[in-house]
Amino acid sequence: MKLRMKRTQWQFGPGGFSCKLVLGQREGKHGEQFIPVASGVPLGEYSLTSESDGTTGSPDLCQNPGGRTARMPKEGEFQVVKTSKEGREVILVRPGSDNTDRVLLFIGDCSARGDVRIYEPGTTGTVLAVCKAENEKEGRIEVAVILSPGQTIAFNRRSEHYCTDNVAIYGWDGTKVQLVTLATRKEWELRQSTDQLAGGKVEVM
Repeated sequence: MKLRMKRTQWQFGPGGFSCKLVLGQREGKHGEQFIPVASGVPLGEYSLTSESDGTTGSPDLCQNPGGRTARMPKEGEFQVVKTSKEGREVILVRPGSDNTDRVLLFIGDCSARGDVRIYEPGTTGTVLAVCKAENEKEGRIEVAVILSPGQTIAFNRRSEHYCTDNVAIYGWDGTKVQLVTLATRKEWELRQSTDQLAGGKVEVM
């Protein structure tokens, strides 16, 4: 399994991956998530730079601005599992071999003066964790998701102030994460329904 962190507020530190969003001080304007990493997971060292500059040793991996070095689970030598603790489900990264072309992806999106959420019709990957917050100025979401080649994670950005309702879909091709669709929600839904109709029974008029 690969590991990518793209345009995200997730951080890797002692014990695992954590995300904390704070938008203003009022109640309900913050979100927090944590994915623990078991001791014994082999760590690889990455020199992390800005997204536009790329990342030494692992393409499309970005975090910790300023070029700081971070140690993260080594690709191909960790597994993501679901376990339980005190009656609740826990997502855990543990030692183990996984040589598939899947990716553990940490990614985020935002909407100015509005709301942003996972768009289920455009999401085909397995979402592990969601961290979300919003206030009067912006809405922000951060997710951890597993994608196989060809799978996607989609976000719906909505703002009544700017009269927008857009869909952003990110895909994994086995090597890199890229934006595959950016359109209004109506345009995307029309495109999907057209594709579905084209594959059905046809009568030439």
